[in-house]
Amino acid sequence: MTEEDEKPKKRKPRPPKPVTPERVREQALRYLDRFAATTDKLKRHLMSKNHRAMILHEQDEEDVLQMVEQLIEKLVKQGLMDDQQYAEAKARSLSRQGKSTRHIRQKLFSLGLEDAHTAHAMEELTEVEGYTDLIGAAKYVRKR
Repeated sequence: MTEEDEKPKKRKPRPPKPVTPERVREQALRYLDRFAATTDKLKRHLMSKNHRAMILHEQDEEDVLQMVEQLIEKLVKQGLMDDQQYAEAKARSLSRQGKSTRHIRQKLFSLGLEDAHTAHAMEELTEVEGYTDLIGAAKYVRKR
């Protein structure tokens, strides 16, 4: 055998397909199947995933953004996404790690959650579960 026979042939990358509501829905469901996400995170993911296709097929970014936002509204109405539940779960998870309330609030903000969702999640954490920075510090010290 010659050297050329041993090397596998490199495939040319396929050009991306045009952005359609069906493709965006498939991409969103595939992403949500693997990861929990906020509506903001999903929107950013879908826009970045379809960026090359928008440029190649000369699609207007505003049209694609509107398509993504309509899909997210449908997913929220169907109950597949809920930012409030996500915020509460993330706050509980971070509290179990011994993070401070300030750190938890900052993390929820960085995830693109609305202030109302963050405030409700923090209220739930402190008032219902009785979490304080002192409890978080004790958990952190026990871990170390």
